[in-house]
Amino acid sequence: MLAQLITLNNLTSESLNISKSLFKLGRDPTNDKQLTNNKISFLHLQIEFEESQFTILDNSINGTFLNGKRIGKGNKVIIQNGDTIHILPLDRVQPEEIIGFQFLTDKIKDSRSHSDEIQSINHNKSKDEIVSKLNTHNQQFEELADELICTICNDYLFEAVTTNPCNHHFCGACLSTWLEKQLHNDCPNCRVSIKSIMIARMMNNLVEKWLKCNPSQNKTATLMAKMKEENLIYKNPNYYLNFQEEYAKKNQNQFDQQNESDEFLSNDDDFDDNNPQLYQNQLVLPNNAVQFQLFNPPPPQQIQPVQPCKSCNGQVWKQYQCTDIQIHIGCSSCGRLMPKRLLSKYLSFNLSAEQENEQLQMMCCICKVYDCKFYYGDCNKPNLNKLMLVKDIRDMVQIPQNFINNVEYQRIINHLKDNQAPFIFDFMMEHYINKGDFYFEQNKRTFNYPLQDLNVKITPDTPVCWQCHRKLINFIIFKYVQSQKYDEPIFSYPDCFYGINCRTQHWNQFHAGKYNHICEQTKFH
Repeated sequence: MLAQLITLNNLTSESLNISKSLFKLGRDPTNDKQLTNNKISFLHLQIEFEESQFTILDNSINGTFLNGKRIGKGNKVIIQNGDTIHILPLDRVQPEEIIGFQFLTDKIKDSRSHSDEIQSINHNKSKDEIVSKLNTHNQQFEELADELICTICNDYLFEAVTTNPCNHHFCGACLSTWLEKQLHNDCPNCRVSIKSIMIARMMNNLVEKWLKCNPSQNKTATLMAKMKEENLIYKNPNYYLNFQEEYAKKNQNQFDQQNESDEFLSNDDDFDDNNPQLYQNQLVLPNNAVQFQLFNPPPPQQIQPVQPCKSCNGQVWKQYQCTDIQIHIGCSSCGRLMPKRLLSKYLSFNLSAEQENEQLQMMCCICKVYDCKFYYGDCNKPNLNKLMLVKDIRDMVQIPQNFINNVEYQRIINHLKDNQAPFIFDFMMEHYINKGDFYFEQNKRTFNYPLQDLNVKITPDTPVCWQCHRKLINFIIFKYVQSQKYDEPIFSYPDCFYGINCRTQHWNQFHAGKYNHICEQTKFH
């Protein structure tokens, strides 16, 4: 054995042994090591041992990086003991997608003689130290996975919810079943009284990304359908936002109903003759006449004056002032409360599009995370969840590298020719979004393992958060290609049955070029 490549991420590759003078790595199965990621070139790199030194030749399009610096396609440089080799740029891939290795060998000394070659960092670490570091990394990764476990069912969270004030996470179905069986609304973990329950969308995103890396740990479709049915929190989220108050009202109503059920009207023989109200407005009639007992009508109830909301201190926002019974929601960034003004089906028919947008511009149209930017004018502590309007994301539109697959990516690039990616956005805005004919669709036909089905109408003034805007841009590109299929010959290939979710397209170049994969999945196992 000449050298070793110690993996830096067990999720993407295992450690490799280099036992011959020319070692090739890439997506083609004829290489010494095949990596199936579609972003990797057919022959990505090759490591050669000659004249008592190792060199690495970069043949890739997306890049090979030595100690954090790009080598460049066609360039050959010397690699030494302890150098780090990364495939694909670190700033463009998710942490779980990183492909990296530590180069170890005892055949050469750690020195470089040419100033124009890439500088390397001499780690001077033994193999035992590196293995120890990797074990620590794997242990930390497992500890992260433990945070995604529901303590009620001891499985990965599904439709996660979080309890306030203790901030523990559970499956929505598990917590719903727990609360129905308990006499008190206590947290299953710490037994603290639950004041409110909210949908944990960020936790759902983490679980979704984790399960993409570990598909074998997905729940069965039957179990997911059962848990969706049992999840009362997702079905009625407004009730659980002020859970402590609603729970107290529910118990009081049950108590009142029980007391009312104990009251009854006595028979005439047992009637209380000493009741003075019984003889008010009594009529004296002949003995043979039917007697009627008249009662004074109850006094009209006094209308209580509307009390101003304590959360808003009587302030008026967008010509709206909420009352003390208004439901409020906290901003996901700064925590500031704002009235939760969701439209009912009846009211939506009586409002203009501008008034409707004013009421709905408080949460992301995709992940439904709340933000106070458009409600109060600005957010106190904006973070990655900050909102923007759809019409403002034009300059962010880019064709992702190898969109769907590298064949579809080249078709789109060839179709655009001299036009830039925002051309697609302008076309969809003019012909669909401005006319109210564009809907963001998230289901098993258009996404792999969607946490929930969505069908959201998108307008120029629809808000979308920073984390979801890329998903919306990709769907706009997806719909654009579908609209051009019958007008543009470059897109007029027969649709694959598995569409955008096809697995074969990523490793079979012939299949990817023969069919169109920018389409919905129509065949399921």
